[in-house]
Amino acid sequence: MLLRFAESLPVLIPLFVLLNLFLFSSFNIRFIDYRGEPFKPPEEPFEIFLLSAYYYKTSESLGNNSIALVVTGDIAILKDLKGVQVVAWNNVTNAVREGELQRVTPHNVCRWIPMLVTVPLIPDPHTVALSVGNRLVEIPFREPVTKKHEVVTCIAPLFGNEQWQQALFAAHVYKRFGTHMHLYVRSMVSPVFELMKIYERESYLTIQPWLRIILLSISELHFNPNINVEFRNQAAAQTDCLLQYKESASYITFVDLDDVLIPRLFNNYLEEFAHLFHSMPNVAYIHYVKENVKLKTAKNGSDFSLKEMLMSIQFERVTETGKLVADPRYVNSTWIHFPISIPAGMERYTVPSHVNAITHLKHMKFETKSEKPKSGWVIPSFKPNTYNVLSKKPLMSQHDIDQIQMDFERMASKEEVARIFPNLPTEFVYLEAIAQCYEDTFYKYHYSGRVTELKCPGPDRCMFPRGISCYNSVAEYHSINDGTHINLHFADHHSFKEEDGCRP
Repeated sequence: MLLRFAESLPVLIPLFVLLNLFLFSSFNIRFIDYRGEPFKPPEEPFEIFLLSAYYYKTSESLGNNSIALVVTGDIAILKDLKGVQVVAWNNVTNAVREGELQRVTPHNVCRWIPMLVTVPLIPDPHTVALSVGNRLVEIPFREPVTKKHEVVTCIAPLFGNEQWQQALFAAHVYKRFGTHMHLYVRSMVSPVFELMKIYERESYLTIQPWLRIILLSISELHFNPNINVEFRNQAAAQTDCLLQYKESASYITFVDLDDVLIPRLFNNYLEEFAHLFHSMPNVAYIHYVKENVKLKTAKNGSDFSLKEMLMSIQFERVTETGKLVADPRYVNSTWIHFPISIPAGMERYTVPSHVNAITHLKHMKFETKSEKPKSGWVIPSFKPNTYNVLSKKPLMSQHDIDQIQMDFERMASKEEVARIFPNLPTEFVYLEAIAQCYEDTFYKYHYSGRVTELKCPGPDRCMFPRGISCYNSVAEYHSINDGTHINLHFADHHSFKEEDGCRP
């Protein structure tokens, strides 16, 4: 799309009104700054990257004829830039609105954070623009998903992704129990990407490019925003996913690809979530803890069996920080583990781990055909890290395991799938490189309590090998570098491009 600059308007544009900063006082949230070195606060014009914009004809929580913008910018601008000015036109009239910048991330570890802007507009706008101070810049926007999905599972952005076993595990389990998987992909090795595209055509999932932040007017040698956003801008992706399905899903879950929630209270996600949300009044979101498991899987595509993978699961009785399931009527944005803003009077419900927990595929052993046991498979037990109450009900029934395996065999028998399986990775170069990088730059400080040494975690601090064919997310980028209040950056025409090596 072309940028359109408007030097004058048929309406009177008011002066940029500074709104009061939302302090989250009602939630008593403290923001802890772990950055050790001082930095110079940004000055006008402030750099802001627009990630997405959604227009809602109807919305119970946002209001009819409203727009929601997901942006990323320097955390310090919240002190000086309280909001942004949004202008919209339809075939009858136009309108000027002021929108408050609402932070999405509850900490100050990273210099750039995602923010949300929501404002009421006018019916059926054909053009929406943001004021950069001295003029208006037209922005791309679209309507949210209208196809009904009772439950949607939003997967955190994938990069250098090559673990096809996890992807197949998630795709078939989610299909079995009734949720649509939405994958955000920064980069993925070619055969895995091509396999997932087939699953997308079969309606198991949706694949969306997740972009690096590129400021055309600032060299990354001078300032790289991607080093300064948390985990490839994960909270922004989760908020984007929430906004996409806000009006079409009853419940939305937010997990990593190796976090798989298996319903245990009922036979599907919808009934389990409905039961938990209705078990007590005023629940905006529920929270499941993560229980680590070890399991075995085939190293080669020709030997792969979901049944054997499922029946090898063993709980390690180690708990990790959990993830959430949101009722989208009451949550407009979310951080990685929880939203920092929900309506007054609403609350969180934490699911006791003996009732159910996320199965975290933490330790996966890759086996060749000769190493696989000939017999002895048993139905996996559900043994979370609780000693006072243990359920006798297994993690998953034999019937469900058999049905998941049958569904996998149906897909594997397709000629286009069968052609890909021999090309799936048997060595995981990116997995090893990223795991070591994250350990060196983040986890060794995080788990040892050396918080003052923490750096903003993300893949841009890692060295990514070349020589492997990958699909990387690409787009057409735009930058405004002469605004008086804001320098606006955004992208359109998102897609994927096959290249030498995965990019962070």
